[in-house]
Amino acid sequence: KNINFEMSDVEIQEESTDSDGNTTYYTIFKGQWYIFDFNKTFKANVQVCEKGFGNAKRGNLFSKKEEKYKKVELEDGIDAKKITIPHSNIQKVVYEYDEENKVYNRYARGKLQTDWDTKENVTTKNIIITFCRNENLPNDSDGRQNLRNIGTFEGYYITNGKAIKIKCIKDARDKQTIYKDLDGNEIKVNDGNTFVNICPIDANVTIE
Repeated sequence: KNINFEMSDVEIQEESTDSDGNTTYYTIFKGQWYIFDFNKTFKANVQVCEKGFGNAKRGNLFSKKEEKYKKVELEDGIDAKKITIPHSNIQKVVYEYDEENKVYNRYARGKLQTDWDTKENVTTKNIIITFCRNENLPNDSDGRQNLRNIGTFEGYYITNGKAIKIKCIKDARDKQTIYKDLDGNEIKVNDGNTFVNICPIDANVTIE
């Protein structure tokens, strides 16, 4: 009685594009997320996670509402109104910042991307860029790629028209990627969707 709760169907995916422009999405988490407010004080927090998603941050689920949705502003970041990411010779992704709606519109191969069902523009609130080594699979005539994304890599976190440099840390194939600022603090992202872009180390990414 008098218990408030929030529920959402959540799917978190990581995007990877090979040198031929083929884009693959890897599901990191898919399921339902519940937040309950029992209107009483507990001495501990309880978080129930799907197996393999145990690294989710504890404590955030029961934060005060004003803290949970606190806006992230990268005050010391560089301007990031247009981001160009050349994944290969034929695949280039561009994000352009919409000042009015505070989101980025996504372009691929020179065309504004739209949702197949709603016909609305594909937008994102947050952008993460990771630079890692890639190589052609041996004895593969189709040009498929292997990503060497285990370790610590350079990257960027971008939101609200600003960008900062980050470290992208993945200790093992079955481990969650951790993103930290250059001071070693795990980054916080704004409420909304996030696009993760994995690029070759020598990709000529421009942020302006």
